[in-house]
Amino acid sequence: MYTQTLKMHDGYLAKDMPLPKDTTANGNGTPQDYTGTLGAAQVVVEAASEIALAEGKTLTVKLLHGGSMPEELGTVCKVYGGAPIGAGEVLGRFVVPTDAQPGVKAMVQTSDPSASGSISIYGEYLAR
Repeated sequence: MYTQTLKMHDGYLAKDMPLPKDTTANGNGTPQDYTGTLGAAQVVVEAASEIALAEGKTLTVKLLHGGSMPEELGTVCKVYGGAPIGAGEVLGRFVVPTDAQPGVKAMVQTSDPSASGSISIYGEYLAR
């Protein structure tokens, strides 16, 4: 039972998004509303294809929430380069707090100008 996952339907903050090269980019999905989930939802970052980052370079995924002036909600993952990351590998999980405002979106940043690969970021229900 606990090895199963239940993804939120159309709950992608980013889907097969190519990594930005030495810059920051918003996720290519739609902002999501996690209000009322009472800690029963998490955001998962997964390698959609093999990821390659140079030694000492980083990939960081953060969540923002709020309307026209979004605030940082938290960091889902920070991955350091040096070894390839296989497709399907989970890079991080973040349980969405109960006080998250509507309009949760992803912000993806790399410090590597030659970063390659893609990620998917999606919502998932937690077993209770």
